[in-house]
Amino acid sequence: MFDLLYCPHSKKMNVGAEVLNDVLSRSLFGNNTAAFKNSLPMLILSYSLYNWLSFTSSYFLTALLSYYLIFDKKFMKRPLYRNNQIKDEITLSTTSIIWLCPIVALIFIPYRYEGRHLLSWKYCGVFKELKAIVIVLVLADFLLYWFHRLLHENRFMYKQIHKLHHQFVIPTPFASYAFHPLENLINGLPYLMAGYYVEMHHVTFLALIVVSHCSAFNVHEGDFKLYKFLNPYLIDANFHSKHHYLFTKNYGHITTLWDRLSQTCEMEDYKLVSSD
Repeated sequence: MFDLLYCPHSKKMNVGAEVLNDVLSRSLFGNNTAAFKNSLPMLILSYSLYNWLSFTSSYFLTALLSYYLIFDKKFMKRPLYRNNQIKDEITLSTTSIIWLCPIVALIFIPYRYEGRHLLSWKYCGVFKELKAIVIVLVLADFLLYWFHRLLHENRFMYKQIHKLHHQFVIPTPFASYAFHPLENLINGLPYLMAGYYVEMHHVTFLALIVVSHCSAFNVHEGDFKLYKFLNPYLIDANFHSKHHYLFTKNYGHITTLWDRLSQTCEMEDYKLVSSD
């Protein structure tokens, strides 16, 4: 039945998962590969495993590059930096990724069949792709500001979910995925679900996923600042570090817009987050 809904160009988006699905099916079922290859349990298994491999490898690669090339090691000498903190950040991040993978698999598998919003180049154009990018980024910026703020203002949600991340007052790049799995999932939903609510090419869709990934590391790079003409408008590590210290300020995701409109924006530097 699933083959009747199959969408060829959407398969390209998850070519790694499809290859892994084929390899696992042949290894486990031999001559009966065709009967099991497109079954939901096999797809969940192969997509989850592929998600784990790709998420974990990209997490360590980006964190290591960010830590050694951008992150100011002076931060680690501050009083609120914990002993063995990087180990704790890695443990929480990798554990959260494991829980996240099968859920993301369930989001991605329908793209394989329907793909009605993930188009081939024949139906795409520069204007359509730019329009899709703007829609996704504006929606993500709005939703994730209010979700982040809700996590702070609702005591139950803070204690059960967001407190895990705020144990790191001086976060390093290794804390970029150090969240409760549910929070990691919701932070990614505007991007992961983009193909369900706006038309775009699958390459644009994957580029937005990469943007989401990189932005998580960008805001955990110590005192790193964007160029002056961008600094007042786009969120950088300096801006987000103040949030970890001040707690009720700087909730934003991409831009400072919603912090400014909601009067939760703090641009002043503090000794905790500024260079010595």
